[in-house]
Amino acid sequence: MSFRDVRALTERMRFLGYPKLISVEAFRQPNFELVAELLVWLVKSYDPQADISVDISTEPERVNLVKSVAQFLASKAQLKLNLRKLYAGDGTAVKELLKLTDLFMAAQRVLDDDARGVVCVFGQ
Repeated sequence: MSFRDVRALTERMRFLGYPKLISVEAFRQPNFELVAELLVWLVKSYDPQADISVDISTEPERVNLVKSVAQFLASKAQLKLNLRKLYAGDGTAVKELLKLTDLFMAAQRVLDDDARGVVCVFGQ
């Protein structure tokens, strides 16, 4: 985990409209609750109809949450995430969350370009 990665994640989440502030210190210690909250918020932002359990009170439920999010993203967004890193809930999870926020940022750029009328021509 680097400070730069955590800062990038906090800035991207703020840009994407995440309603809470994320401290740069939040990932110094394992913080699965925050990782789970971010995963659920991002998945629900991607597809509000997604059926993702938000109960993380027991270990099997936490594993089920991470698995269901990873399966959803693999099938819908063709994005592969490392489940062990996400489950760790520390700085290693930040890199996995950045993969997901990169997807959202790319989509936002496309929407912004479309709104401005920018035409992208490949091969020239």
